Amino acid sequence: MYDAETSRTINLDQVASIIRSGEDITVIDQNGKDITSHVLSQTFLKLQDSTKEPLFNFILKALIRESNQDFISLVKKLIFAGIGITYLTGEERSKIINLILNNERNLNESGAALEKLSVTGQSEVEKIWDVFVKKLDDFSGQVNTTIQSTIDTLEKQEHFSRIEKKIKELASTVEKINK
Repeated sequence: MYDAETSRTINLDQVASIIRSGEDITVIDQNGKDITSHVLSQTFLKLQDSTKEPLFNFILKALIRESNQDFISLVKKLIFAGIGITYLTGEERSKIINLILNNERNLNESGAALEKLSVTGQSEVEKIWDVFVKKLDDFSGQVNTTIQSTIDTLEKQEHFSRIEKKIKELASTVEKINK
């Protein structure tokens, strides 16, 4: 691959370094086609090539299975499962981990366990969201009250300024009459 910014050829390890540094990349082939996803996938797989982790293979298989379906649904399940797992006992976590590690024999049980974690995690996320929304509503109410109070104070000050101006005008008129 050719990096147009540095005018040099780069490899997948260098792509990984660029991504890790927080930069975004776009990869365009010689025909003008965007192949960024393909290069990112290759980069990720090359970096994981040496791993023999069963969990990594399980996740890759799940990604492939979901590729023709709702991919976002899988991502939500994985995230919610991560949140949900924090609410399980040690025994429940061990059982689920064992199911995942033995995924070839127990794929249906693993899927059901992941679904359960997903539901639990989603429930916890919804509780957190509800608390967040309530606190945001409370804060919004406080801000509105403060703004209204400030407006009221400014209106009163403006009213008093007009009264003060009228009093000065009246005092000036009285002074002229007395002369």
